[in-house]
Amino acid sequence: MGHAHLKPIFPSLREDMLGAFRWKIELNKMVVEFLESDLSQMQKDAEKQNARNDHINSEKIPKFFLVGKEWEYRGEGNGSIVLSLPKDKIIIRITKVGDNEQMSFRDSIEVKNMIPNPAYPIGTLKETMERLVFSENVIGKLLEGSLVKKGTIYHMEPSEIQKLSAILDPIRPGNRLHKRLNPRGLVTGYPDCTLLQGASSISLYPTYCVEIKPKQGFKSTPNHKRCPFCLNQFLKAKNGKIARRSSYCPLDLFSGSYQRMFRAAKELIRTPQNNLRIFKNGNLALSEENSVEAIPVLNEWLGKKDKVDNGHPHSADDMHSRSFSNFAHLLIQALLSPLPKKSQPTSRAEHYCDRPMNGFASSLQFPDICNGSLEQTRTSSIFDPCDTRMDILPEGSLLDSLLKTQKLGEVPACSLYKAYDKLAEDTEKDVDLLDRLRWSSGAYEDIDWLLNDENEDDFEAALKIIQKYRILATTRDCSIMIIFDRVHSSDGIEDLVVQDLEDRLYRCQISVVDLDPKPITCVLKHRRRERSMTEAYSQAVENGEENPQNSPCVFY
Repeated sequence: MGHAHLKPIFPSLREDMLGAFRWKIELNKMVVEFLESDLSQMQKDAEKQNARNDHINSEKIPKFFLVGKEWEYRGEGNGSIVLSLPKDKIIIRITKVGDNEQMSFRDSIEVKNMIPNPAYPIGTLKETMERLVFSENVIGKLLEGSLVKKGTIYHMEPSEIQKLSAILDPIRPGNRLHKRLNPRGLVTGYPDCTLLQGASSISLYPTYCVEIKPKQGFKSTPNHKRCPFCLNQFLKAKNGKIARRSSYCPLDLFSGSYQRMFRAAKELIRTPQNNLRIFKNGNLALSEENSVEAIPVLNEWLGKKDKVDNGHPHSADDMHSRSFSNFAHLLIQALLSPLPKKSQPTSRAEHYCDRPMNGFASSLQFPDICNGSLEQTRTSSIFDPCDTRMDILPEGSLLDSLLKTQKLGEVPACSLYKAYDKLAEDTEKDVDLLDRLRWSSGAYEDIDWLLNDENEDDFEAALKIIQKYRILATTRDCSIMIIFDRVHSSDGIEDLVVQDLEDRLYRCQISVVDLDPKPITCVLKHRRRERSMTEAYSQAVENGEENPQNSPCVFY
């Protein structure tokens, strides 16, 4: 049932740009009840049809049972819960739903009268396929190589989902309980990227995996003093979501400068938030939530192999400093080294010290950072907040591929919102055009279509802008998983091999995860959030709270 006669009461995005997003007139109670009942009935009808379709299709999908299997609760985000099965070396992702499966009533109205929501209901077979197609066929091709792991769709019995919910609810974070496990029973399985995969996955030493959420590696608005991540820190602090702001800046990590990347690694350890986790043999060893200090974790993993130097025992501070330097050095190598099929050990002498200043680091910088004290680095190095200066990232490195993919969505805000209005106008006239917004429609099998700007009409130009922005929105929220497995030799190893400051070798297996497509509504959501972040930052500046806290790092 349409509502074309009600359309004038809803604002266009152009009007939204002039101020806060408001209703042009207030909906009276009768109209609200009418719309809510209409939406509710449409949702019920769709639910019945989807249930019938899922029942038919579930017969063809492999069954998955947790009964008799060893599994652990790994964690959860806004959209899904993750279980790990260590013996099988896989994880299972189960989508979550709230009381209103799609979105709030207000957002339903906004989308309905602008760009109708092309997304399938959460947890249906079509929606699950949409997520897999996007991560593997779109992001997988853009990032190249084997960074994106393939997933498999399984079907769990609703009764087992119900029992699982009862087991998980007491251990789930309180702020996540407003959503429940999706009762439809469709789940996805992936390789567990915290554990070694492949035929030669037996290790002689504990295997460590570093998970980082690097966030967006460039400023989206040039006239902003801070990047999106750092601006959001002010908003989170204002809303009481974090105890203190992080001094980590994605622009440091993506800079290609060894010195600035070293600083980024230091700040990740100092304030992990949800941007850093470290696993040991697949088990969580360090995160913001588990309240474990970094010192013992890093010392156990990367401490000096010799406890004495010329007969004199190393001090505790020296041990901590060296452990962290090893951590930063390994992380930077993994992020900057090209990812060939066959790799040789990356020695610090051969790989870094012979580079010019605009490469990784000069021969003068490298020993000062890695062999000197962290305290000296912290007090003597001066960095501009959200410094946009960048060195050239090595071609074929993980950071290079990720930044190029993110920058597909780099577009002036006015162009983004103009494209959104164009799609809203055209999809209202021809609802079949909505299919072009679905990643599983077949239009994106050849990713070159999205990257080629030639011979396009106004609709295609607007479509590409929005889809590229959605790619940016996903990749700035993704996670990088880097496994470090100590080996004695690089012979016969096709994975990247890196070397720490003690000349110990580690093979690396690198993956990019958390690649679900963002909904069309992210354009509106991010605009409102950007406005709130800017206001929070301006308020902090007025209150003299712009500079980050100067509390000592936890590993000193």
